[in-house]
Amino acid sequence: MSISKFCSIVLLGATAVLALPVYAQQAVEPAKTAPATQPSTAPSDTTAADTSASDNAEAAATAAAIAKANAAAAAAGAKTSAKSLDAATVVKKATRSGWRPEVQNGNTVYCRDDPEVGSRFSKRRCVSELQLATLIEQAEFDRDQLKQRGCGGSCGGK
Repeated sequence: MSISKFCSIVLLGATAVLALPVYAQQAVEPAKTAPATQPSTAPSDTTAADTSASDNAEAAATAAAIAKANAAAAAAGAKTSAKSLDAATVVKKATRSGWRPEVQNGNTVYCRDDPEVGSRFSKRRCVSELQLATLIEQAEFDRDQLKQRGCGGSCGGK
């Protein structure tokens, strides 16, 4: 697998991890329960009542399973978001990397001037906080990969 495919997978995974808590916080639609039946004076069919009761039991079991799955997803999202960078850490690492917070159209974005290759001019680059967190995680990943691989013997030392 090439490095670009691996980086794409990591970037996609990081985006999914950041989006998971948002989807986990959505409200679950409560299960619809059958209205309480009142005793009627007309004779009723017992098989229809048994079928209705079993349908209600299945619906309740399904609703309980969905609620349990949503709770597990929310717990998993909380664990993964604790592992990912929080907002204060992102801002701290961003300022160390040369990113400056600015307000554009009422939104906070982080900007820096990147030099263009082959030119003496620089290009202004602005990203949102989510994009910045992804860029910082990618940079840390790349730095760790370089530390693990080393320089391959061409470090310029002895």
